Amino acid sequence: MFRPLKMFLVAALVFVLFVNLAYTDEDDCLEATLQGRLDAQTYHNSSGWFLLGVPAILAGPLGMIFVPAMAYMSKPSPKTFPDEVINFECYLEGYWDAANDKNGRAALCGVAVGGVGLLVFAMWYLL
Repeated sequence: MFRPLKMFLVAALVFVLFVNLAYTDEDDCLEATLQGRLDAQTYHNSSGWFLLGVPAILAGPLGMIFVPAMAYMSKPSPKTFPDEVINFECYLEGYWDAANDKNGRAALCGVAVGGVGLLVFAMWYLL
């Protein structure tokens, strides 16, 4: 009567031991990377790249390429690190990835707004 219960308990303990051994540092790195991406998407401010992209249209094609390229290559740092983060390197990688994407998109939007503004100004001036 107790033999099936013993077998079930042994199987459950072996399963729990296997699950604990399967949890590695890669899981910590993945969690830290995702936390970094989420924090960058939530807290990172990229309005400076937008404002820099607006007048970049005046520098011609070089400015239209240079400003977004610099935005994508920047390495912004978070102002604070969350206490629950264990792996800071992975957190920073995730933060940099998301913040660079956000910076690049803001710079490209600034270039587009500057281009539209320049086009409107040119049409107004010529008419």
